[in-house]
Amino acid sequence: FYLPRPFFYKRDIILSEKYSDDLYSFGLAFNDIPYNGFVTTDSLDGTTDSAASATALATGTKTKNGYVGINYLGADLKNVSEIARECGKKVGIVTNDPFLGATPMGFVAHANSRDNHLDLFKSALTFAPDVFVGVADSSFKNSMVPNLIKNHLKSESVYDLNFVLN
Repeated sequence: FYLPRPFFYKRDIILSEKYSDDLYSFGLAFNDIPYNGFVTTDSLDGTTDSAASATALATGTKTKNGYVGINYLGADLKNVSEIARECGKKVGIVTNDPFLGATPMGFVAHANSRDNHLDLFKSALTFAPDVFVGVADSSFKNSMVPNLIKNHLKSESVYDLNFVLN
């Protein structure tokens, strides 16, 4: 299944190619990718938030603001991480967003509120990504989640990353 590049990006691609010809001899690398797609991430509520946007990216389905990994009726949506796991792949989430932020959670969790950190954490823990690297912000530290995560935490420091990867 092949989707042609969207028409309104053609001008941007032409300008980028012209600019890159002066810098590089190989052109734009994405022109060699055989397949591409187009996604919009606006929510069903109008101006989107990151929960609805991440859900759209991870599942291909638009939802309401504040919803993470669920449709507008509250039913779980299968995300790309779950599909990868079903295909026997390892799943890793690496982000500079807070650990329980709506964007990374959109790829591993299902909850009807981006602010329900306990539900998000339990859902992500049920999925259990093989690797999860994120930031523990103040809302995380002040919630009851850190007490639950201590049993699953492999490292509290980026300096221990080699330990985690090994």
